[in-house]
Amino acid sequence: MSLALAFPASAVAVQEPDQIDLTSTQEGLELASAAAERFSAAGHPISVADLVVTRYADGSVTVGKRGTSFADLRSSGGGWRVSITPNESASDADSRTASIGSIAAAPYWAPSGDGCFASLFRGTAHFDTCYGIFKMANDGSSTYDYWRVDFNGTMFAEGRKLKSGWIAVDRDAGPAQSFTTNGWSPVRDITHTCQAIGVGVTVLGVGASHTYTQCESWNISKSSGSSLGYFKNEWSWGNSLPLVDRDRAVALMIGTRGTPGTPTFGLSWDFAIY
Repeated sequence: MSLALAFPASAVAVQEPDQIDLTSTQEGLELASAAAERFSAAGHPISVADLVVTRYADGSVTVGKRGTSFADLRSSGGGWRVSITPNESASDADSRTASIGSIAAAPYWAPSGDGCFASLFRGTAHFDTCYGIFKMANDGSSTYDYWRVDFNGTMFAEGRKLKSGWIAVDRDAGPAQSFTTNGWSPVRDITHTCQAIGVGVTVLGVGASHTYTQCESWNISKSSGSSLGYFKNEWSWGNSLPLVDRDRAVALMIGTRGTPGTPTFGLSWDFAIY
């Protein structure tokens, strides 16, 4: 089951039968306050009043934006998932700024939605996930639209050991999307001690990248061919000895091309602890 996040989010949290709303409890307030602080530190300020705290049948707890529905998809491949439909209002307006006969404006990435939409808790361990979606403005094409999806997660296990954590992106609806040339990052599996690495893509000569601290192993997987089936990045210890009280990051970026129209991207994630 894939559930949608609309912009702006509605004021009502969607509750499924196996969910318990913890938002107004002391536990819920503490979790929401901690998540809001981390989301704000990541560059996505949010009020505690805009967060909903929910416990699920397996004991997992999510702290998410009010109006967001989360579906437990373990029965169809594992993990948690939301669907994101970009907000094109800003990018559409920007792409029409050049008047007829004027020098064409340079293409650039116009923001179409972003946020830290979920913190997933398992006991004292948590996994924060954040995203950004961008549309290429001034692309000079009436045949295609170009999109970029940034997706990252940070996990921490207080008093526990992390086992693994992954994030993935695919297309849920709207025009079919194809990866642009070299339109995914990281481009290969990476294993080494902790160091800063860049995750980025270049589309129509316009580059974008972010720097993350990559530790142990990042293992990517991608659907075959050029069509956007899925792209996934998973962190694990690899051959390293698992350690207690460590935070770890995992990140990806994709660039896609599709016929004009707004696609809906599916973002999924999960993590495990020892």
